[in-house]
Amino acid sequence: MDLRTHPRKARLAAIAWIAAAALYPAGMALGAPTITFQGKAMPNNILSTYKTENCASATTNHILSDVCSDTIFLSNQLATDTTTFNFISPSTFNGPLPTNQTFNTAFTTWAGKSGWKVQNGGTLDVTIDIRQFDPVLRTYVGGLTLDANLSLNAGYKPQGTTAAPNLNQLVWTQALYINYQPGEPPKNLRDKPANTLDDADFSNAIPCRAVPKGSPAVVDTNHGLPAYCYPIYPYQGNSRNQPGFYDEPKGLWEIPASFRGISLLSTVDMDAKVLTVYNDGIAYGFDLALPEPALWLPLLVLSAFLAYRRAVSGSRTI
Repeated sequence: MDLRTHPRKARLAAIAWIAAAALYPAGMALGAPTITFQGKAMPNNILSTYKTENCASATTNHILSDVCSDTIFLSNQLATDTTTFNFISPSTFNGPLPTNQTFNTAFTTWAGKSGWKVQNGGTLDVTIDIRQFDPVLRTYVGGLTLDANLSLNAGYKPQGTTAAPNLNQLVWTQALYINYQPGEPPKNLRDKPANTLDDADFSNAIPCRAVPKGSPAVVDTNHGLPAYCYPIYPYQGNSRNQPGFYDEPKGLWEIPASFRGISLLSTVDMDAKVLTVYNDGIAYGFDLALPEPALWLPLLVLSAFLAYRRAVSGSRTI
């Protein structure tokens, strides 16, 4: 029907078009990919600090402080491969502060001359629901627990391709900006944080099993089972071994540890050496902190020592 012959219908159509343009700006998919918290919208970032008593050195067993703090944070925005690691609380990082590092810079560092490539597959119409986001407060380590569900939205039409993967073809690949490396004992990277992928090698989750072949590969959840090898995150699925994401990063109080993670939905083709990442991800992190010694404490000790020396000198028989 030619709307030019019906002025009223033409006006209504124009109003509808303007409304749609406001709701869905240019380049935005008509679906509603989103990140939620316990089934509800996340209007704000989460930023919380928790305190614990008598955190200790894993090296000496000595108490480091009678009060220690763990600041955890979670972005309310879906992360992408260009999200920088300086989100929410960059100034609290222990070591050189994150600036313009991204998932892509982490991938470049990780890939080196291996021939692996990363590409962006766009945005998938999915919902990531954060079911748990809590601190980890233990004697020698602190950190956080993150547990998330993943579901395909009603409008999503899986086709088993990179453009529209099936649920069992979606995997998580995580990039890090971190001042320690997991291990026994953990490696202190405070002076030179790592910006790399969180794979089985970096996480010391060896031995690991190879990611299946396929274009893209079908990858089963493996919570509680042997880790997957590179390039994907070693453990796929949430704590209930369902589609989703689970991580419990933790580091030593004595460093003190800092962690930034950007975990993206991905598909992988092992033969072609291609990782496809999507604009559907989670950005989160933590920083441990010990109270700074009071500036007056050394002076007080020195003053007490000098007073003692004067008292001793004054009591001498000359």
